[in-house]
Amino acid sequence: RSHFRFSDHLLWSDDTATKQGIECVELRMHDGVMINAWVLPSPVRPSAGTMVLLHGINESKASWPYHGAAERLARMGYDVVLPDLRAHGDSEGKHITYGMKERFDIKALITDLKRKGMIDGSIYVFGVNYGADVALQYAAIDERVSGVMAVAPHSDFRSYARQSLRHTLMSAQEIEDIIQKAGQIAGFNVDESSSIAAVAKISCSILLVHGLFDPNVPLDGTRQIHQAAQEPKDLRVLGIEQLALVAVMEDWIANEVDMFA
Repeated sequence: RSHFRFSDHLLWSDDTATKQGIECVELRMHDGVMINAWVLPSPVRPSAGTMVLLHGINESKASWPYHGAAERLARMGYDVVLPDLRAHGDSEGKHITYGMKERFDIKALITDLKRKGMIDGSIYVFGVNYGADVALQYAAIDERVSGVMAVAPHSDFRSYARQSLRHTLMSAQEIEDIIQKAGQIAGFNVDESSSIAAVAKISCSILLVHGLFDPNVPLDGTRQIHQAAQEPKDLRVLGIEQLALVAVMEDWIANEVDMFA
């Protein structure tokens, strides 16, 4: 899937964000892709730590509920980093890789912000589905991360792609050919894009959250991720309360990440 662009930034442009006290940053990656991010600084120094909020697929940093959750966390005393993942929002790029390239984007961004003194303290990462994949794979390569909270992550790219294509009329071999071709187009190894493999390399605290009624991402995959993860780890399955969270998602994210930290 390629070249996602959304309209959220039309409502929340960099100019609008700057007027609200948000720092707008851009960083060019080694492959030439420019990553755009907002930094919401804590009003107190030193901060309580740094929260990195990663949006889901077809979303952006300005999307509900990430921007609202970021504002709440900043008021709680955290520095908050809101990136547009590659090929989303105001970031460049034509393809996504379910964490394979994005993990290095986030690591480079955090390193740059630390160097500039824009963020401080322990780093905690939160992500939803595609953003959860990136969060787990990023935490696996950056020892500075103190905790990662992943909501409805995909177990691995190949399994997710198979599930997405299972209702088509294509044969099993045609589906496998498409999956392989997707990796060739986007420039990543489809078999290495795996949350299950990533968590085995993570030594910080991991909190996995999944809805019992999630229609898109199988709960079994998150259970496999939890099984593969090292301690300390926790898996929280939301039942009927999953449906009630929609109205209070911004508060829920902020409060849950704060308690987790």
